[in-house]
Amino acid sequence: MNGRRSKNRMENICICAVQSPFVYGGAEILIETLRSELARRNFRTEVINIPFKSHPILDVKKGCLLWRLIDLTNFNDLKIDLVIATKFPSYLVKHPNKVTWLFHQYRQAYELAGTEYSALREDNGQENREESSFRESLWQIDRKALLESKQIYTISRNVSNRLKKYNQIDSVPLYPPPKNHEKFYRGEFGNYVLSVGRLDPIKRVELLVEAMRYVVPEVRGIIVGRGPEKDTLTEMAQRYESGHRITFRDFVSDQELFDLYANALCVYFAPFDEDFGFITIESFLSGKPVITLLDSGGVLEFVKDGETGFVAKKEPEEIADLVNRLHYDRTLCRKLGQQGYEIAKKISWDTVIERLISE
Repeated sequence: MNGRRSKNRMENICICAVQSPFVYGGAEILIETLRSELARRNFRTEVINIPFKSHPILDVKKGCLLWRLIDLTNFNDLKIDLVIATKFPSYLVKHPNKVTWLFHQYRQAYELAGTEYSALREDNGQENREESSFRESLWQIDRKALLESKQIYTISRNVSNRLKKYNQIDSVPLYPPPKNHEKFYRGEFGNYVLSVGRLDPIKRVELLVEAMRYVVPEVRGIIVGRGPEKDTLTEMAQRYESGHRITFRDFVSDQELFDLYANALCVYFAPFDEDFGFITIESFLSGKPVITLLDSGGVLEFVKDGETGFVAKKEPEEIADLVNRLHYDRTLCRKLGQQGYEIAKKISWDTVIERLISE
């Protein structure tokens, strides 16, 4: 890029993305919002989306090769001025003016390697020789492709730290606001703890279900989301006497979600080593404190224990104690929520777009 781009000039920008069919989460929402924000600023924008299979290894390699074979410099005589790569393996794309805004890499080959959340494991929980070799070679592939970028940004300091640790690459965190960020509002402090997000094992919603056994009877749990853990969580709740106080909602409208956030007592959001975590910012924009865990990754960039929420150990009883504390001390609840709101309101798309389209 030659200097700062004129925001009034129509340009052709391609956002490179990947998606698993029928999976719709934070990354997919972020891609949609980025496209709309660029279009709102008069940039001609298109999303290049290729389906991706995260296992077996052969399919991961095919996904890498597909992106590496794509050259978006020109397409049917149309010059593409800028390519914005996002999550693995989209940043393997070739373009002389490639900017990477990294959501995350192939996590199973990085921070999830050796954990219960990695797909690169045999039944005994150990990697085989092929998987170990692939992981090491991928680090080098990633380093080469990412360093082709004119600029490298990430969605959080946590992602930047991983990039430095594994690939020895420096980057700049660039926090995105959530979709419809201007529609979140602050309401009352109700009698329920809210959980929002895809129901995957790595999100650890089972800890909230377990914690509800120790939460005072006046407080309910509302869990919003879909995913492979839905049946397991439902059955788990039914085994406990507190199960009747837990409501599962597969789908809610945007307005219902704004209302649920606005009138919650607090929000539980405790994934393992989260990249960023829109739920945190949505909670703060709604004036709600967040309860998370010591190893929740990017969430901890915003949730400070005793300041904007609570950071707990992986113990249901402690989580319940914190919910109960907020229930009995609404002044503290309001204080933590307000301090979170002051942080979240400063995150803007203007900052994101300005950095992505300029050197």
